[in-house]
Amino acid sequence: ASPAAVWLHIALAEYYISDIDYPKATDHALESLKMAEQLHSDDLAVIALSQLARIYSNKEDASGIRWARQCWRRAEKTHSPSSRYLANVNLGVYLLKEGDSQQAQALFAKADSIAHKAGMMGEYSYLYTFRAEILVRLRRYEDAERYFRLALVDYDYTVPRDRWYARASYANFLNSRHRYREALSLFQQAESLAVGRKPYAQEYYVRLKKAEALEALGNYTDALETYKEYHQLSTEAMSAEKEKEIAGLEVRYRLAEQESLNSRQAAELMRKKRDLTLALAVCVILAMILVAFVIFHIKRLHYSRRMTDINVKAASYERQ
Repeated sequence: ASPAAVWLHIALAEYYISDIDYPKATDHALESLKMAEQLHSDDLAVIALSQLARIYSNKEDASGIRWARQCWRRAEKTHSPSSRYLANVNLGVYLLKEGDSQQAQALFAKADSIAHKAGMMGEYSYLYTFRAEILVRLRRYEDAERYFRLALVDYDYTVPRDRWYARASYANFLNSRHRYREALSLFQQAESLAVGRKPYAQEYYVRLKKAEALEALGNYTDALETYKEYHQLSTEAMSAEKEKEIAGLEVRYRLAEQESLNSRQAAELMRKKRDLTLALAVCVILAMILVAFVIFHIKRLHYSRRMTDINVKAASYERQ
């Protein structure tokens, strides 16, 4: 394992997350985590754990909170602002989904403090959006809208995904407040940001909310078309994810089958080696017995000759 190899798997995991190919993303994130553990690097381990937490979050799988908690515990041991920022954000996301708004708010306050101290301007939009969503859960709607508006400010380093997220989230809030015309404007901005890019995770839900706004305004024709787009996108996304999962399972099955074959071949080779070793041992023992017998026979022959010579000499002395 080397840092370069860890970063390669991290980059591949990030690519497959953006491609919504979660089985492959998980494989690479787990591999990068294993290598980070071998290198005893908490910072690299935090990145890998945060990717695993994000994968499960995108899949709406609440069991991913275990990765978020591990990430947070590891980050607390480091002095890296980016590691601690990632850990607080990831765990905050899960706690908010679980309904623990107070704890989520505390974690996002930490993340916000870290981002501002470290000058992480590219994260401001995301943090403002998520803080606004927390305030919505707490029914502090005026404060929430203030943060939603702050999230719309585009900094130089704000990534398109966060710009899209700020507009989509604010539009959903305006929908819930029955301010449909304002919401439609933001939905259109979000769609324009997504043009020419890979679909964001669960982007089709925005189409559903847009359709609801159009229907509320009495624009039934456009609402129907948007509902159709939502249904098509959601079906395609689910089918693509299922196909990728099935393909991943097939690859794992083939690998397991090959490993089983390799294990059988290795066991057969070990058996042959054991048999050969046993045969060699028997041959060596037989050779040693034969050598011992030959030596014993030679010594006995020498002894017989010696006794014969002694007897002949004794007989000669008696004759004399």
